[in-house]
Amino acid sequence: MSASAAGAPLKIVVVDDTAEILELIDAILVDEGFAVVSCQNGDVAVETVAQEQPALVIADLRMPGYESWELVDLLLTDPRTRNTPVIVCSGAVSELQAERSRMQARGGDVLVKPFDIFTLVTKVREMTGTM
Repeated sequence: MSASAAGAPLKIVVVDDTAEILELIDAILVDEGFAVVSCQNGDVAVETVAQEQPALVIADLRMPGYESWELVDLLLTDPRTRNTPVIVCSGAVSELQAERSRMQARGGDVLVKPFDIFTLVTKVREMTGTM
């Protein structure tokens, strides 16, 4: 069980415009003992992260209404969300490789789609300190 100091499961916000990806990540992480809040809309994501104060955000790189890294950059710079680590999840391999060091320097990481369950869980556990 992945619990916070208060004993409640650690919360993770997952942002993706594909319902199947949201359902898959939700099922995996809930099975691992995390609480998951899903967002299928980038506009809702920033407010959700600000309100929920999760231990981690997993965000798709490309969301409708946002150009490339725009949503991720917003999460990383908004005063309400900038201290929340972000894993950027995308099939855009070259973009992720080019930005990996920047994300890691900000306390985040990248995850290439399609991903395997072990890699997802390992990254989440490393970033939430629940290894």
